[in-house]
Amino acid sequence: MITLLLAALAAAATFLGDGAALQYGRGAAPWTILTSHFTHWTFEQFFWGLAVFVPLGLACERRCRTRFLLALSGSAIAIPLAVGALAPSITAYRGLSGLDSALFALLACSIAAERRSGDAATLFLVCAATLGFGGKIAFELFTGSPMFVSQLGAGVVPVPLAHAVGAAMGVFAYGAPAARRLVRRRPRRRVIDDRPPELSPEYFPFA
Repeated sequence: MITLLLAALAAAATFLGDGAALQYGRGAAPWTILTSHFTHWTFEQFFWGLAVFVPLGLACERRCRTRFLLALSGSAIAIPLAVGALAPSITAYRGLSGLDSALFALLACSIAAERRSGDAATLFLVCAATLGFGGKIAFELFTGSPMFVSQLGAGVVPVPLAHAVGAAMGVFAYGAPAARRLVRRRPRRRVIDDRPPELSPEYFPFA
């Protein structure tokens, strides 16, 4: 699956080298827009990012690969560009957390749409998780400290802007007209019943 392949790439990028050539920053190579998501400052940051990325990625990929790929590709490009343009104090960016946010928003939208006609308990849990996600962004914004990772490294701070942009791209990936058209065009499986028809007594008028 694509999720597991990307997880393996993140592990390689984090542990094979210091990641300086992969991180995004001003004047960095254009391809670091993509590679920056797979390298991390510390093992703890990598662990938390991967622990969220794998289950969310598998769930989103299983539901709709089209939306999954759109959320990942869109957020992978938009997040570093937004950080570079709107957060001038951030000189280098690393981590999976922005992509995690995109997958969380995509999964929340998908579950809410599936359960909107019923299952109030599931809808309540989705709403509670969404509020908790918003609270996490607010906490990091106002405190300047990560909520779960205790150590990011000297001089490294969380980037709530990346999480907000990632979530926005996840919502966009779910509702984008292009994604909807592609999902509708996916051919449905045809089930062929090879069983012989049951014969009723009317087929044997002389019995």
